[in-house]
Amino acid sequence: MSERNDFGRQSVINSYFALKTRLQAENVCMVDTTVRPRKETYLYDMDAVDEAIINAFVHNDWNISEPLFCMFDNRLEILSYGGMPYSQTKERFLQGISVPRNLALMRVFQDLEITEKTGHGTVKIISAYGKEVFDIQEGLIQVTIPFSKKVMKNRGTLNDTLSGTLKNDNLTDNELTLLSILLSNP
Repeated sequence: MSERNDFGRQSVINSYFALKTRLQAENVCMVDTTVRPRKETYLYDMDAVDEAIINAFVHNDWNISEPLFCMFDNRLEILSYGGMPYSQTKERFLQGISVPRNLALMRVFQDLEITEKTGHGTVKIISAYGKEVFDIQEGLIQVTIPFSKKVMKNRGTLNDTLSGTLKNDNLTDNELTLLSILLSNP
């Protein structure tokens, strides 16, 4: 683990907004300006990720633990505890039929217009990434959001370019220092 951020020890709503803001900031966009209209490709589909975050909060069994959000080099993993609610099946879940585990928390999210309790969140995730991103087991549900390979490849190209620039003798000491810092902590 190279970095850890704790969005707990505050209200669930504040935690949701802090996490969403952080993930929006991490969502790198590559732009192809050689075509019209220009084509933007993001590291991940933020609408689908937002739905997965909301689902993790409102469907989590908070008596077990808080949801877990882990960002890796090639994916985002969102883990909520408790598994399927009492009357839910995997098939109905994947169809987008909503059975909230925490009705009071769902109402708070609805009142703040964060969610509508329509069940479209799961459908949105599936339309962006497919059913295989869901790992449904007894006691937990994990959603694994893969990062865009195109964006990851281009990010590597940028780092390679900066690394090559460091070998350029025409840079000042300050420029070399700044590039070294950027490479070590983008």
